[in-house]
Amino acid sequence: MPRCSSQQRCVAGLITLGSAGHYRRCWVPQHGSGRGAAHLPRPAETVAGERLQTFPGGKGANQAVAAARPGGDVKMVVRVGFDAFGDTLIHALGSDGVDTSRVQRDADEPTRAALILVEQAVRI
Repeated sequence: MPRCSSQQRCVAGLITLGSAGHYRRCWVPQHGSGRGAAHLPRPAETVAGERLQTFPGGKGANQAVAAARPGGDVKMVVRVGFDAFGDTLIHALGSDGVDTSRVQRDADEPTRAALILVEQAVRI
């Protein structure tokens, strides 16, 4: 059932199924930048990063937030772990107006996590 505002702008409900997790983005110096010629790591290699950001996300979670922020009635259906990353994700979705009543907690599996490495020359 669509929800209508006082200006008669109607918003239909939306259920989002998709991935959600905790992400860490780290910048590594560009190859040949004068700092020991760093590069994206090869298997089993360590390359020092210069900046680390952590944030909740995932394609499904990002879509839910994008629809909820302008006023959409959005429910997120996803499973996350009983861990700090799951707590952070549920809180962030709720803070952006997403209904998290359908988020399930899994005691056996951790919340999805990913490390994103970005060469410093790349702008995001």
